Amino acid sequence: MESFIKLDQNEAIFFQKELEHVKSRSFDVRYPELKQRTLIPVSNEAGPGAETIAYQQFDQVGIAKIISNYADDLPRADIKAKEFRSPVRGIGSSYGYSIQEIRAAKMAGKPLQQRRANAARRSVLQEEARIAYFGDADHGLTGLLNNANVTQAVARGFDGALRQGFRTYLLWSIPSIVVTLGGATYYFFNENYPFTQLGSSSGSHHARRPAANHRHIKLFR
Repeated sequence: MESFIKLDQNEAIFFQKELEHVKSRSFDVRYPELKQRTLIPVSNEAGPGAETIAYQQFDQVGIAKIISNYADDLPRADIKAKEFRSPVRGIGSSYGYSIQEIRAAKMAGKPLQQRRANAARRSVLQEEARIAYFGDADHGLTGLLNNANVTQAVARGFDGALRQGFRTYLLWSIPSIVVTLGGATYYFFNENYPFTQLGSSSGSHHARRPAANHRHIKLFR
């Protein structure tokens, strides 16, 4: 009588879970850093209760001229002012969990609530970055890339910069093109034979030109 147990193909003494090792740390998906607060200055002087932020802008007008003695028709200089307003909007996100999920996270040793809080914070920062760069027309907000003042300040004086750069690059490339064409023409008419071919035999050197139908250099020893 046999004293050992025969196992079928789908049977085993150990369960697969018993032979599985789980690393102590998790490998979470990483996202690029959001840099809107680094690239764009942030001001907190308005306070958390403000609903509108306004600022005033003054400009100077007037042109002087040369006058004569005792003149009374002097040109007048003055100032003009504008006021700009921007509404304050809130950005919100949320996360939640049930009592059973808290119990399960405690048993598994995984900080479920902290991970969800981080996800909610990330979603708020992503929306903040979108508004900071592109604004939100539906809520009266302008961003860095669609602000008329920023566009004028950047583009002024740089019209046609790409065309001028390409033209300069082309002009500097002409000498190298001429030299390359000259070298190619020389090699073509001289059957690709630029220098005297040198070979050595018993310590002596002699020149030998290849046959006319050869287009490459051969060394003879």
